[in-house]
Amino acid sequence: MRRALAEVEFRDPVIPLLANADARLITTADDARLELIEHLTAGVDWVAAVRRMSADGVGTFIEIGPGRVLTGLIKRIAPQAEAIATDDPSAPGGMAIPLPTATPA
Repeated sequence: MRRALAEVEFRDPVIPLLANADARLITTADDARLELIEHLTAGVDWVAAVRRMSADGVGTFIEIGPGRVLTGLIKRIAPQAEAIATDDPSAPGGMAIPLPTATPA
């Protein structure tokens, strides 16, 4: 992966990014490249990431995609935060996104 990413142009992040493994702030292109490499072998510390975002002022979390597992975890880690799943029909503001259903072949 290191060799493959060496050929990819990275730019410094315009918006804040957090490393999944240790919730450190990623501020440079080199940091972003390194995080992608490290992410292959390091576990995700979701608790630390949510705590860091909450401490930094994030008050609303939106889970994109099917399922609501992360939304439930966020509500336990940061009970004061609003956690919304895009596949929840009761999502505020009509945020629910209907997912296509599989059709038999």
